[in-house]
Amino acid sequence: MSNLVVHLLYHPDSDTARDIARALDWELFVDPALPGLKIPTVFTPERSTATPIDLGRAQNTVVVALLDACFAADPAWRRFAADTYEACVAAGQRFIPIALYKHAIPLDQRLAGVNFAPAWPEKGADLRRFVLRWVLVELCRLFAPTPTQGTQLPVTLFLSHAKADLRTDPEVFAGLVAALNRCTPIGTWIDCANIPLGSPFADAIETGVQNTAVVVLLTDTFSSRPWCRREVLLAKQHDRPLVVVDARTRLTARTFPYLGNTPLLRWRTDPLSTNAEAVIDLVLKETLRVLFAEHTLRQHPEAEGRSLLAHPPELVTAGDKARLLYPDPPLGIEELSLLKARGVDAITPLQAFARTHTLNGDVIALSTSDSDDLPLWGLSERHLNTAITEISRYLLIAGAQLAYGGHLQEHSKTFTLFDLITQHLPEAKPPSLIRSYIGWPIPLTIEDKAKHAMQGELIAIARPDGFDESQDAAFTVEPKWFDGDTPRRRYAWARSMTKLRHRIIADTQARVVIGGKIGPPPGRDGDPRSWSLGRMPGVLEECLLSVEAEHPLYLCGAFGGATRLAVDLIEGLDRADATWDWHARAPHAEAMRDLYEAAGDWQPWTDVVATFKDVGVEGLSAANRLSPEENRRLFTATDPQEIVELILAGLSRLG
Repeated sequence: MSNLVVHLLYHPDSDTARDIARALDWELFVDPALPGLKIPTVFTPERSTATPIDLGRAQNTVVVALLDACFAADPAWRRFAADTYEACVAAGQRFIPIALYKHAIPLDQRLAGVNFAPAWPEKGADLRRFVLRWVLVELCRLFAPTPTQGTQLPVTLFLSHAKADLRTDPEVFAGLVAALNRCTPIGTWIDCANIPLGSPFADAIETGVQNTAVVVLLTDTFSSRPWCRREVLLAKQHDRPLVVVDARTRLTARTFPYLGNTPLLRWRTDPLSTNAEAVIDLVLKETLRVLFAEHTLRQHPEAEGRSLLAHPPELVTAGDKARLLYPDPPLGIEELSLLKARGVDAITPLQAFARTHTLNGDVIALSTSDSDDLPLWGLSERHLNTAITEISRYLLIAGAQLAYGGHLQEHSKTFTLFDLITQHLPEAKPPSLIRSYIGWPIPLTIEDKAKHAMQGELIAIARPDGFDESQDAAFTVEPKWFDGDTPRRRYAWARSMTKLRHRIIADTQARVVIGGKIGPPPGRDGDPRSWSLGRMPGVLEECLLSVEAEHPLYLCGAFGGATRLAVDLIEGLDRADATWDWHARAPHAEAMRDLYEAAGDWQPWTDVVATFKDVGVEGLSAANRLSPEENRRLFTATDPQEIVELILAGLSRLG
């Protein structure tokens, strides 16, 4: 079960609230300034009626309700918001109401005594920042070590600064303090204000650092000040949230060496207010990252017998700690080698999991493509791509090889897998860590082979039997690309892709499936590019062939698409898009079926559906070694870490 999921709740007719939800998702999960934050989020499923929120998907569920005029004007959605609030209270989960519209308070009589964040006076970027800041503060409150009560603030900032630079340009201290005075959810610790005159300041400063998030104002004289340097070391010693604001204006002879391994933001003099707001947002995110990391690490089985660090380890923080557990993502091989040379064994949770679930070179097929119905499931392309990347990364870390049937266009999934080799596994590895199967008639040039020689193994699948130039001039042994623009060309594509998929099953020990196109969205039936070139959607055929071969199959169904279709059929549900009537609308479908029947190997859709239903969850479990309960968790999991752990658990049991 995931530690946390944040539901971003909005009315499906509200473009403003949807845009704010997308911005929150980016800030909480994607923001490259803090790649380790990764707070799992889901959106409101884009359906005509509200879908009840499953409050049991995570240990901590937070519902951020973005309540605007669309919500206020819709009785059914007003009731849904109040129902959700009551369900959160009953389950001990958090409900954070954000009023984007003045008359959204109280929305429902059951919410009359509930405190709302009043966001409606703000506009544009200020509105998004207001909402983000309240969400960050409330998430920090959730994970603060001691529960906060009443008006007690969950976040206090310690401003580490050189007094000699207070009155010199760019006056970063004054700009930041002025912005903090406008931010009521945040407290400030400043030595001149928090230490009584005539009292010892050393103990007071150490106590202040231990209970705050530290913001280093790196001005021209900061590195030369002993107490400034000591404050940085205290922050690292106590594993506190630490952010550096670089406001230097001239050459610094020697920068304090322990300012690294922290988020750093360059101070810009114009405009001051926006700059200061960016600093506050960054330190709130870093505070949340540290609190969430501490919470997650304490619960990990590897925590026993290891020291916990909320930051990536470095020599100054590792100290005499021989065994460390720190948050994902892992450090690069060069940093880990340096720590190892000093006798430090430092791992992340998923690295620890991979150590106990070693795959020893097993070849795992990864089946995926874009999923057109992600909004129906409250997800986005970002969620899908993140899950694909995390699954791939940790299968490689666990010692697997990956097999993927794709093409070599820029930004394709194949390129994503190749990037994992160069970016995340830079140590010496054989290039066959990734096998990319290229099916006829996808071209595979000398340039392709040379470009990717050190990233992965390119395996060309030959032209299927029964096709040659006498049928079509394009059917050469090494063809240029051709479209499925005639019945025989589509038939050639279908037979070739089926041949490729059988080869991958023969070469692999299991298959992981996520997403996958099914067919055109409403109104685009006539667009041939919206339909699969095969006899059925490619990812669905990969599932079907695996089921027929009793090949271990892992279905990540929460991301919709063809994977969700396979899950529903296995669960015994009927789907209109698993019928011949639906797929007969595809270009040349009837004529292609005639070609299959002439060859004696047409598989009716009723037989396809029956194959999935007959195997059921029990049959799926017998092959992939996950229990039926674990498989159903995998069907609905959206947190990449939970998905990876389930897949590795099943793979490790295959023997």
